[in-house]
Amino acid sequence: MDLHVGDICMSGEQNVMEGFKQHFRNYETPEESTVLENRQYHQEVEYEIGLITEMVNDKNIPPATLEELQKAIKSINKGKSADIYGITVEHILHAGKHLEMLLLNLINIIFKEGKRNHCITCIKVIETIVKVRINPAVLITQNVTQRGFTAGSGPANAALPVEEIYREAKNNNQEYELVLLDAKSAFDVVIHSHLMKRLYHAGIDDKHWTSIQSMKNISNHLRIKHQSSRDSKRVSTKIKLLTGTYILQPLRYKTYKEGTEDHCIACDYKETLEHLLIECEAWNYLRDPILQTIKNLLTTNGNVREKDLTCEMTIQVLMDITKIRKIYRVTSDLMSKIEFQSKRLVFLIHNARYQLVMKDQSKKKAV
Repeated sequence: MDLHVGDICMSGEQNVMEGFKQHFRNYETPEESTVLENRQYHQEVEYEIGLITEMVNDKNIPPATLEELQKAIKSINKGKSADIYGITVEHILHAGKHLEMLLLNLINIIFKEGKRNHCITCIKVIETIVKVRINPAVLITQNVTQRGFTAGSGPANAALPVEEIYREAKNNNQEYELVLLDAKSAFDVVIHSHLMKRLYHAGIDDKHWTSIQSMKNISNHLRIKHQSSRDSKRVSTKIKLLTGTYILQPLRYKTYKEGTEDHCIACDYKETLEHLLIECEAWNYLRDPILQTIKNLLTTNGNVREKDLTCEMTIQVLMDITKIRKIYRVTSDLMSKIEFQSKRLVFLIHNARYQLVMKDQSKKKAV
């Protein structure tokens, strides 16, 4: 088996594995235009972004209406996992008028400030409202042959321009090369300031622009310094819990029909984020020593008392300690040590749980 990574051909199992590592490492490494070949242009863009930020901050946007909010909630995909706070789209969809008014007030505060909040589910509502508002201006700039996730364009319609250009090139005996761009994957490795400049010149010249800019900013807890390479590899598991993409038992049963409907695979209680992290007795042997270490760090070096460490507080510390940093005067060094322990706990519980899931699947296959 051979694998081509760039201009290099790798052969043999070991080399192919290294090739895959290099391939995906290239994906997650931002390419600053090959170390910014046109550095002067990039500096000009950054300078322009500063000017744009000042200009759009003076242009308020219309408050969101109840009709916009209701349409946005109904259009979001259902059946997704809860976010870090246990909120799903279904909660908002069926919560009634009172919550809708509270959420509308929150969104309009965000629109007024031009910055997002940290609730993953709320961001999806804001994103949907903003997308509907700016679409008319953005679609004008889109190439007429652009397809992919273009609304209202099916696969056959997307293939038509390719087929016609291919026929024309063949009839005229011209060279024909097809280049496909996965814009969604590319977004993580391009220089975002260049995209934000184009967005402004597309006509998005008010606080919608700053709202969009803030959506791409990573959560503060991801900026905490990793203590080792092993520590950094544990981030992905925690990210899944934070963003609601970790498959707990209710979603596992709904998707794969595996296990009981909503019961934890290690005990007989309903599996939630709280149950997984701090309640399930099956993981006490992993959890207790690490939680004790975290408690000692907070009470000895921080401004935290033992009675402050309630279940809710413990969950917050494990998932995102940056939210309590100012209240309890947690230093960067202490935060790094606690984040190391929390990622370690999440990773160990995940691994132990995964082993049980694999055993459960093996039993079903044997039957």
